[in-house]
Amino acid sequence: MRCMIPNLQAAASAFQSYYIMANKLIEDRYIDYEKYIRAIDPSIPHSFLQQIIDHIVVNDGRVTSITFKNGATHTFTYKT
Repeated sequence: MRCMIPNLQAAASAFQSYYIMANKLIEDRYIDYEKYIRAIDPSIPHSFLQQIIDHIVVNDGRVTSITFKNGATHTFTYKT
């Protein structure tokens, strides 16, 4: 019988990326998010956003609202 052992190094790396991302989001100093996101595993921000966002409403190519898992909704208005 073959024993399946999870890749602990990959799991640790994913956890580290997730932890660093969460900390960067709450820090007060400037962060180059585009550079940061390109440097980490793309599944990390994807997973993070899936955990905090319930749904996003888009009308005519513009985000009109974001509802978070805690029930809070942020509504966007655009100047015409």
